[in-house]
Amino acid sequence: MSSASIARIVAAALVLSAAALPAAARDLVVIASNEPALQPGEIVDSNAEIVLPAAGRVTLIGPDGRNLIVQGPYAGRPKLGAASSADDPTLVSRISRLFDASATNSEMPGGVRGLREAEPRDAWSVNVEHNGTYCVAASGMMRLWRAHADAPLEVTLRSAGGSNVTRVQWQSQESEISWHVPADATESRFLLRREGDAMPVVLTLKPIPAELPNDAERAAWMGENGCAAQARRLLQGGG
Repeated sequence: MSSASIARIVAAALVLSAAALPAAARDLVVIASNEPALQPGEIVDSNAEIVLPAAGRVTLIGPDGRNLIVQGPYAGRPKLGAASSADDPTLVSRISRLFDASATNSEMPGGVRGLREAEPRDAWSVNVEHNGTYCVAASGMMRLWRAHADAPLEVTLRSAGGSNVTRVQWQSQESEISWHVPADATESRFLLRREGDAMPVVLTLKPIPAELPNDAERAAWMGENGCAAQARRLLQGGG
């Protein structure tokens, strides 16, 4: 057999063996699941088999920031897209931290996930009943939300510098009203006061960088800037 023939056989064997190998493992993070074995925040190896019953459903995010939904019945590896230079190798671990028991939830008394009361479902809702830090998207559109809507409510919303003053009124049974954050009020505080209140509710606003490419990157940034509850809602479909 000629040396050229041997070289062709060796090359073919290398191609076949490479095809038989699993793709390089890449981590994904669970962001939503109805399966007790796969909880939000858990990191999954892309080469590990996922087994779901007929009603099972799991949503994951990989380094590309895209949602990957696995619907049962299913048994196999998650079909993660090919790696690219645009992938963020830190994204999965940053999102996983949003679901840690210690993740800051500055919208709630006590500030820790687990001390729960009613909360808004939308990522861009501001709980007007508690001090909190809120991340604001480039559009500046937020919703002022209250948990207790059994009576009308009127409040004064004033920027800490005093240049922006708004009077806001909810009707009975109305939980949310729209609020466009003034363009010059980013990275600032607003004082929300009901008549008779000794102390205002303090809302601290942080603008989300416009250059972040997707909701996964926005959520990771939000979690690192005191808006973990908002970030979880954004990832889980409340945006």
